[in-house]
Amino acid sequence: MQKFNRRNAGVGFLAAACSALALAAFPHFEHAASAQPALHFSPATINYDGHHAQVYKIVQGGTAYMPVYYVMQALNGFGCTNQWNGSSWLFSVSNSQAIDWNNLSIGTGKVALYLNQRLVSMVEPIVAIDPNSGKPTTYMPVWYVMQMLQRAGIACSWNGSQWSLANQPNLPQPAQAGLWNSAFINGDATSVSDLQMYRHHVNVLFVNAFDLRTNGTLTQDEGQVACSYAHQNGMLAIARIDSFDGSSLANLLANPQNALALAQRIVQAVVAGGYDGVNIDFEFLPAAAQVSFLSFLQQLHVLLANQDKWLTIDVPAIDDPASDTWDRAYNLQQIGEIADKEVLMSYDYSYPGSPPGPIAPLPWVVNTISYTVSQTPSAKVLLGIDTYAYDWGNSGNPTVLTLQQVDNLASQPGTTVSYNASTATPRLTYSQNGITHTVYYETPASLASRIAEVGAFALGGIAQWRIGLEDPATDQVLDSLVPAETGGTTAPPVANATTTAVTNNTTS
Repeated sequence: MQKFNRRNAGVGFLAAACSALALAAFPHFEHAASAQPALHFSPATINYDGHHAQVYKIVQGGTAYMPVYYVMQALNGFGCTNQWNGSSWLFSVSNSQAIDWNNLSIGTGKVALYLNQRLVSMVEPIVAIDPNSGKPTTYMPVWYVMQMLQRAGIACSWNGSQWSLANQPNLPQPAQAGLWNSAFINGDATSVSDLQMYRHHVNVLFVNAFDLRTNGTLTQDEGQVACSYAHQNGMLAIARIDSFDGSSLANLLANPQNALALAQRIVQAVVAGGYDGVNIDFEFLPAAAQVSFLSFLQQLHVLLANQDKWLTIDVPAIDDPASDTWDRAYNLQQIGEIADKEVLMSYDYSYPGSPPGPIAPLPWVVNTISYTVSQTPSAKVLLGIDTYAYDWGNSGNPTVLTLQQVDNLASQPGTTVSYNASTATPRLTYSQNGITHTVYYETPASLASRIAEVGAFALGGIAQWRIGLEDPATDQVLDSLVPAETGGTTAPPVANATTTAVTNNTTS
């Protein structure tokens, strides 16, 4: 990507242009500006489409302000239009259906920001003497402008001195376009064989490609077998990068240079591996990491968009935001503005370390979907679907089973199987060496009840965890979500009985 530095001619043009804008549009602000406390100017950069404009920023009251006219000119080449009428910035994009209208906070400033003729924010600008030109120049608060651009699908990031914007990417699409019937998969040949044998409507693979080390480097790419298979069969291959050490990750992201280096490293790995994008699965971040995590995601999104790559982000299942405290690092509204797709991890309601219980009871799943789509456009949301089981004995920590292993257990003498239709929860009990085991798992009926919510909430699809854990019966239900459809499925109905128990294949 060709780059040039506008430190000389660019600064002169920018100063003149911004001065003309300020004098024509904000004459009534000049007196107010002179009464303001002394303003602090410092060098900053606006990066767009390979260009770099050297400008001055203002920081006042903890808010950063930048001269916006140059950004307005740059955005005209991004498949969008914008106009200034003296009191409003009118910004328009062609695809209004992709705009995120959730949680608008208008504010009380003097200048209106409009997106496709809808008011999204009132902001307070600053008119001050530009150090370059010596003339009045209009400065706008970066954060509010970024919020508007991100709602419109324009990737942008701010690290305190650089404002980077990316053109709307030409994201690759699977051969079977529409809903995402996606699945996580290990990158080895055995997992690909399982996919090839049992699943027929998968159009996106989240490939377990990299782990993130505590020093910010990535492990070796382990996903090339699955990536090649995906592309040979018209699927997208999204590289998954995970981290479960929240404390170390928070320390890494707290350093802006390290965070940027990590974003660059991820993009380099994705491009080198031939992947269509990245899936970020960063879990257990402390609440204090929220701001640095969002800043990292913004920078990563800009870098990926410049390469026409997807950014997908795994987010926690939140059903009670007022009382949940463990997930405060994950601001679903702002993550939803940044991400191209979100994977809602709506499973592990009961988990290793908890008492025995269902993995994804339907009422809880519905509540988590409802909250998520109140923060994020529903078409971005992929409903996480578990295809595994937890077997609790007397240790407190369950053993993970495949659904095929559960099928084998269910056929054994002395095993009791029950199904609670009100929560769409299968349950199995058996005894071994004098110890009673309780197994919670999934069946075609339980999965069908959740897949039906894709249509009910107009979600973007599903994301199965993971290939190789299911059984043939649940494979058929997962394949009932046909990518070409825009909502609803042909999944079999859920049983009507409140609770059904089967012992030795006999209803009791």
